[in-house]
Amino acid sequence: MKDRETVFQEDQIDLAALALQADLGDCRQTGSDLSRCAPHLLHLQHSTQSAVLDRYRELRGLEAAVAVDQFLGKAQRQESYGIECHPVVDSKGRPWTVAVGPSSIVVTNEFTHAHTR
Repeated sequence: MKDRETVFQEDQIDLAALALQADLGDCRQTGSDLSRCAPHLLHLQHSTQSAVLDRYRELRGLEAAVAVDQFLGKAQRQESYGIECHPVVDSKGRPWTVAVGPSSIVVTNEFTHAHTR
């Protein structure tokens, strides 16, 4: 059984590849030059870039509309879908995160986790 982190990473690679297919169509590059296909992904680690490009190549021939549909379906199943995170500091200067979702507000720091509706 795969752990949550592995599933999360695989989903992120799939989402990136589907976004490329929807935006750019088929990757026509040979080799592993991601900068020509998707320069906006260059901030990723090399191993992740390679995984995205490999997955992107597997999607060759997939129509843009189908890629968009698959992207949205996968994105909606993500645990963090629809949640906006806002970094804040309290009156003592300690960092917190306020996460606003469709049905709740979550306030967290590195030591606590409190739900507010």
